[in-house]
Amino acid sequence: MSSGVNTINDAETKDIKMRLDAACKLFLSDKFILAEILKECVPEYRSFDREEIVPFIEGDIIVSAPGIVSAGESIQGRRTDSQSISDGQIVYDILFDALLPGNKGQKYKLIINVEAQNDMTPGYEPVSRAIYYCSRLISAQKHVEFSGSEYEKIQKVYSIWLFLSPALKCRDTIVLYGITPRILYGSSTDSIAAEADYDLISIVTVGLGCMDSKNPMINLLSAVFDDNSSGAEKKEKLLEYGFINGDSEEQNRRIIEMCNYSDLIWNKGLEQGLELGLKENIRTLMETVSFDEAAKLLKLGPEQTEALRKELVPVAAYKTR
Repeated sequence: MSSGVNTINDAETKDIKMRLDAACKLFLSDKFILAEILKECVPEYRSFDREEIVPFIEGDIIVSAPGIVSAGESIQGRRTDSQSISDGQIVYDILFDALLPGNKGQKYKLIINVEAQNDMTPGYEPVSRAIYYCSRLISAQKHVEFSGSEYEKIQKVYSIWLFLSPALKCRDTIVLYGITPRILYGSSTDSIAAEADYDLISIVTVGLGCMDSKNPMINLLSAVFDDNSSGAEKKEKLLEYGFINGDSEEQNRRIIEMCNYSDLIWNKGLEQGLELGLKENIRTLMETVSFDEAAKLLKLGPEQTEALRKELVPVAAYKTR
């Protein structure tokens, strides 16, 4: 802050965005939040309750955010970054393994990637990017899940994309993309491979921004990531869904930290709104009176007056004072 006027400089804005991004990833990496996402986005868990899904989430959640350290060792050495000599490096927001219910064979788990993004039109097609992410997660299993030509041991991958502020037409939606065989010639279905052998990539897009959705996950996450809601309102929604309790200090810390940073953004937005309103009032008054008279009418302090003078009064007029 400077000269008595509530402004946010570029460095402060960048710092707030980085901390909010880290808090967002930390919040989404909570196993109970992930269980809610798995229930609504991954058909393999649809028939299970949130509490039943949590034990299927294997090991610790790997999060790519500055200053965030997993509670324990990485999941069997899995990393959020994927390095390839020919394709370069990509970094996943959240990456973890989840055991498949009732499966004891070679297809025994899912590899889940969760990404959070503001909108669906960032200058490229997010679904195409998700396909690329899934492809890298498949190829990264070489020498980890399988060796040589043991392709039957490839584990299925999911890339789930949460869009926090999508266009109105895309809100309150969940779309699943997958591999589906089509017979181009002939009528026999015997030539179609077993589903477990081709159903290895799934992409899910979720349009949030609807706090009255009938889908519990969309309803909850829309409230948590709503820019116009205070931290207290977010906590109330999380309490309603049973996500804040006295049993897990770590879980509560993640949730409260997310709400605290939301309060920071909310308050900064309020300050900016007040500042913009003040400037508009001065401009309106200056249509009939001078800047100094407008400042007196609005009872501005000396520092605030001089700061606004530099911004609102033409340089030539300012120099003639």
